[in-house]
Amino acid sequence: MATRIFTFSGTGNSLWAAKALQRRIEDCAVSPMAAWLRHGLEEAPEPVIGFVFPVHAFTLPLLMKRFMRRVRFPNARYVFAVATRGGSPCHVFRHLNRALKSTGKPLDAAYYMDMPNNYLLYWDAPDQETYQRLDEEARKQVQRIAEAVRRRDPRRGYEHGYFVLEHMLFPLISLASRATRYFGLEKCFEAQEACTGCGLCEEVCVSGKITMQDGRPIWNPAVRCDFCFACIHFCPARAVQLRSTKSKIRGRYHHPRITAAEIAAQKDRTEYPSPAARAVSGPAASSS
Repeated sequence: MATRIFTFSGTGNSLWAAKALQRRIEDCAVSPMAAWLRHGLEEAPEPVIGFVFPVHAFTLPLLMKRFMRRVRFPNARYVFAVATRGGSPCHVFRHLNRALKSTGKPLDAAYYMDMPNNYLLYWDAPDQETYQRLDEEARKQVQRIAEAVRRRDPRRGYEHGYFVLEHMLFPLISLASRATRYFGLEKCFEAQEACTGCGLCEEVCVSGKITMQDGRPIWNPAVRCDFCFACIHFCPARAVQLRSTKSKIRGRYHHPRITAAEIAAQKDRTEYPSPAARAVSGPAASSS
């Protein structure tokens, strides 16, 4: 394998982007960071390494930070990253570069990809017009990124926003979010009366925090949440809520071309099947 893309995704934006890049880059594998952590894998020997991940509180997701502390890339000659986000400029690529410092190979290229925001505490789900506009631009962006990766183009120019936001407010929010575990948010998850006991929330919970007991989901306080929000956005009955928030009146969103089974596979599958393998295996393989 010449290229390996590592990804983490809760509602499918980053997983869709990683798989879309895989289809356009020859000899490319996509691996979930969660499964590599769970299986104790610590070395990726490929010469081209990519990261596709969401922005959480203007920085790297907590799961990705754990991944970067453990996994090494001894043969990397070209490293690129794609951050899916709701739109705000931030220092996430500088944070990733610091995490890569111990490997001796900094980022060669970094790209933002604007996609529907799924942080329903502050934003509602996108309407169809907004989704279509973002989706069309994301498809074009994937093609541009894939071409740049094939050429090994450098792209180190990071975006800059308003100074006060970029250098004061956003870093403060990131620091406070990490220090407080998103202000105690993981204690707010609950299943309300609409719950049918289908168990889908347990399946898509990347952190393994949710277990079904007597037909109801339980969020284990001993397991740390990775704040992917898959349990909320994939619940078919909209029964999963966050106490003392506006989650009841917010819409739900997950990427329409990523299935719950593909999200769930991040826990155990260390590598998603290549597009060629999916074509041979048939439709069933594409949703696992």
